Parts: sequence; C-alpha cells; structure tokens
Amino acid sequence: MIKHRAIFYDLDNTLYPQILDVRQRVSACAQKFFPENSNEVENFWLKEWQNNEPKKNLIDIICNTFECRFDKEHIIHFYRSYKTNIQLQDEVANLLIKFKSLGIKQFVITNGIKEVQEYKIKKLELDKLIDDYAVGEGEYRKPNTYYFIKFLEKYKLNSFETFSVGDWYEVDGVASQSAGIEFIYLKGGPIVEEIPKNVRQIDTLLSLKGLMC
Repeated sequence: MIKHRAIFYDLDNTLYPQILDVRQRVSACAQKFFPENSNEVENFWLKEWQNNEPKKNLIDIICNTFECRFDKEHIIHFYRSYKTNIQLQDEVANLLIKFKSLGIKQFVITNGIKEVQEYKIKKLELDKLIDDYAVGEGEYRKPNTYYFIKFLEKYKLNSFETFSVGDWYEVDGVASQSAGIEFIYLKGGPIVEEIPKNVRQIDTLLSLKGLMC
C-alpha cells in the first residue's frame, strides 16, 4: 500500500464555502455604489455569480443592468480590496492539524487575483497549517500544472505519493491528473459538470481522513 506524503487543496469551495466571502464583498459594493436599490443589486449580483460558473465580465453586467454613476474600475478595486470576515470551520482546521501532526505535507493551489486569494488564505489562518501555497494568475492558472510540478520538485515528492482535492474537475482535476497526481472530486460545488467515472468522489472534506490516515 502506498503511503501518501502530501495533499494538494483547492481553496474556494474546497477548504471553505466561497459564498461566505463573496456575499460580504457584494453586499458592501451594493451599499456603497447602488445605495438607492442595494438589496435588488445584491440579490441580482449573487444570482449571476452563482449561475454555474464565474463570469469575467460580471461587473459589466451589473453596471449595464443598473444605473451606475461610478467607473467600473473603482468598483472592481473596492470589491477586491474589501476585507471580509471569514474563518475556517473547526472540523476542517482540525483535519489539517491532524495531517500536519502526521507529517503529511499540505499545499493550497488556487486561481484568482493574488491580493484577494492571499488575504483569504491568511484570514482563514491556512498559512499556519499548510506548508506552502500558490495563486495561479495568467498563464499559470490551473489547469496549468506549473505549481503542482514546482511543489513536487521543491519538496522532493513523487506524484504517486500525493492526492489532490477540489470542487472543479475541468480546472482542479485536469491540472492534477496532468501532473500525475490522483484527483479526488469534492461534491457540492457550484460548477455543474460531468465527472469521469474513474475519478474518486467524496461528499465532505472529512472523508480524506480515511484515505490519508
């Protein structure tokens, strides 16, 4: 039986529910930039955000749908720099602490804007629990394997000794498998997609304890 020495995590909707962060950012933006109808804007914004997959032009959609007196770049900057109050669920924190005590290396590889993702990692105090993390931007976004390969080499790991877990197969899964790492699909994410039959699936992150320990 292979002893697994490391695990790669996605961040949003894997280690914590992303909606907890997004809802706060959206609410703050709606109140600041659309005070006359902030509730309507907030509900519309969240509905659009949750509509199957992220939209790169979501701010354009909001500004085109509702009267906006502000430059969209100003809204984008405010959204990204807004400090949300999020925390790791106790059971997830305890799971990571358990793996750490067993000497299992833990990494977070996430796509997104660096300042936003790094804020969330530090606010969730993941930087105290994991060994390393990376934010994929531009050409280094998953499904690019760059950071997977980088961490395997940096920490002298063989791909077959590791797992990867995420909620988006076309991004997390393809990147992991392309790097030779087994991917485990975490059910319940917002992306609707067909998962290959040979991909192991779990209902909760806590199921990893039975696989790693």
